[in-house]
Amino acid sequence: MSNVPEYASIAVIQCLSSNEVAIEVISITSDTCELSGAWVIRESEKEKINQITDKRLIVTLGNCDALIKEELILKNSIVELNDFLDEANSTAHKSLELFQEYLKENDRAYSEYMAIKPTERKLLPKVIRKQPIDPDFQSWPKKVDLTKAKAYLDSSGRASSITGTPESMEGVLTAARLLKIFLEMWRSDEQERLEKIYALDSDWFASILPKCWLN
Repeated sequence: MSNVPEYASIAVIQCLSSNEVAIEVISITSDTCELSGAWVIRESEKEKINQITDKRLIVTLGNCDALIKEELILKNSIVELNDFLDEANSTAHKSLELFQEYLKENDRAYSEYMAIKPTERKLLPKVIRKQPIDPDFQSWPKKVDLTKAKAYLDSSGRASSITGTPESMEGVLTAARLLKIFLEMWRSDEQERLEKIYALDSDWFASILPKCWLN
């Protein structure tokens, strides 16, 4: 579809007790997902915050009401991780249902074809019983609190910290790294749907982000 974006940028933002703002940016294309910028800025540097957040989706850690009130981040640019996870779960579930329907329809068509007399069957297009490989979608959590990203990464056996990270960047960097994992999982599922075309419905299209974030 021509209106599907080929690039998106997300700013993960945390307001610190020092009256500073920590920001980590993630850049996404159909092929890549990278941490592409990091800043710690004083809240008084409004123009700089605006420049960084402009035209980006925003993920906030904790309370960022002061930034919203000052319109340093726009409320309608804020997206929620749990909306993302809801859509990832439901889309994977729906794709699996469509796959099962595809198998049932193929079995039905094959049974009907084989029930026809062989002499008559020769005059019809051949129907074969297909044995496609099951789609393999990611195992998605139902809810995740990005302010507890370190605990989530530790519990899943992934590295939760990078040596040498400044304390002011720890929270936002860890959250961004976890979000990057989910973005890569989404891309993997989209690729699986693309390759297993029988698992799709008529209005499906591959996307770098869930529809709830694109909207």
